[in-house]
Amino acid sequence: MQQNQTMPHTIQNQSTSLQYNSITHQHHTRNPNIFSQASELYKNGENKELEKLFAKFLKKSFDVSFWNLYIEYVKKFSTKKVNLVDVYAFVFSHFEGSYVSYEFIHEYINQIELNDENNTQTDMIRKIYHRSFVPMHNLGLLWSEYEKWEIKVDKSTAKTFIDQIHPTFMLAFNTYQRLVPYIQSNAFFKIFDIELENPLSLQQKEYETRLTFLFTFYLSKYPGSEPLTFLFSFYLKDIAKDKLDFKTDSTFLKLWYSFQYNKLYFDFEDKHNSELMLINYLNWISKNEGIESFRRRFSEIKSKAGPYVFIYVATVEFYLGGSREGAYQTFMEGIEKYNDNPTLNEQFFQMFLKAGDEDNVRLLFKKLKKTERMWDMMIEYEFLHGELEDYKNLLVQKQKESDVLPAVPLTYFKIKSSGSQGIYESMMHSFEFLDLQISTTDLLSDFLSKIPVLSKNENIFFNIDNFKIVELLLTLSSK
Repeated sequence: MQQNQTMPHTIQNQSTSLQYNSITHQHHTRNPNIFSQASELYKNGENKELEKLFAKFLKKSFDVSFWNLYIEYVKKFSTKKVNLVDVYAFVFSHFEGSYVSYEFIHEYINQIELNDENNTQTDMIRKIYHRSFVPMHNLGLLWSEYEKWEIKVDKSTAKTFIDQIHPTFMLAFNTYQRLVPYIQSNAFFKIFDIELENPLSLQQKEYETRLTFLFTFYLSKYPGSEPLTFLFSFYLKDIAKDKLDFKTDSTFLKLWYSFQYNKLYFDFEDKHNSELMLINYLNWISKNEGIESFRRRFSEIKSKAGPYVFIYVATVEFYLGGSREGAYQTFMEGIEKYNDNPTLNEQFFQMFLKAGDEDNVRLLFKKLKKTERMWDMMIEYEFLHGELEDYKNLLVQKQKESDVLPAVPLTYFKIKSSGSQGIYESMMHSFEFLDLQISTTDLLSDFLSKIPVLSKNENIFFNIDNFKIVELLLTLSSK
């Protein structure tokens, strides 16, 4: 769909090195500050500074106003004789396939006709029209212009050419009708859900080219966007690999890149997600190097391991390593280090309860500091498998201690979204462990860390969903 074009005027030499190689760290080229800065430079006649701005940002931008300013500048100030056909060819190549390209297509064809006194460019104009029937604003108007143009060129052949391309137009038109409410609200998850269906029935290479362009387009609007970057690398793994900047501040993307590209991008200096980093690193080791290497690596990092790391390692020992003894030993080491951690105690007890290890279950229930759920699990176990008197005694004992039982957050997680957003949220959750969630921003972490320790009945933040807070902040920041 897109062809590489050089910038057809005096700032070309400054811009030829600009490529889409670092998508996730692009400047926010739709930021009105850039356009307003360019407008001010243009108004004041500071052409050298303006050309530097064009060279730096133009090829990364899909801001129509910014590009129109560039065209106006070329027409007015270029030191060379300007061929506007070349200028619009350059612009058309950049915007081809986008939802906002109508005015550039219209002007491109208009310039060709103005310079084609002998009507030698008919085939070229027809090809431009035919390539342009993709979902976009004013698509119906473009179709009407095309029909009139074919009739003007040759009435005898117009119907043949129009009928030939009409199914393509209708596919694009119907697709745009589905897309338009989401385009207007920048709901890119919904946009990509539709585009990923390949509604235009493109061949695989054309389909991947279109998706690549659309990811590039939206990443220029939302540079560094975590969900967009994830979706790009999820659906177009090899293409994205050559275009993404793997230097990111996103904990989720560091984890995702490590597994998707089978390379270590873990950040062990991430103080807000240190346990999740270690857990996912050990997971990566077990997948790629096996259980023995997993055990060696855990032994090396044990001194830095928090309570959740011990829980995870014990789980791997129990289920993957097939070692009940290894799991028990790991839990005991964790409890020696973090004996007051209720989640560690609860998971230790729950593992052996599920395994039906009655001796260890009763022993652990006596030894460990209990949470409310531990009481509930043991009460249920006694009712189903034990003696009625023991069950009744447990009910009484729980009520005596209920006021001082530590609260452990629920770990149940339900993916409420569908489509590409559901995939993103599911992958995010896969990197989390129990109630340990990825801390998305330092600001959010600091806020949550300042919430006082309260009982679960008093604490309104007890089951707070960090992801929903971040989602809200991202939505507000994009408006």
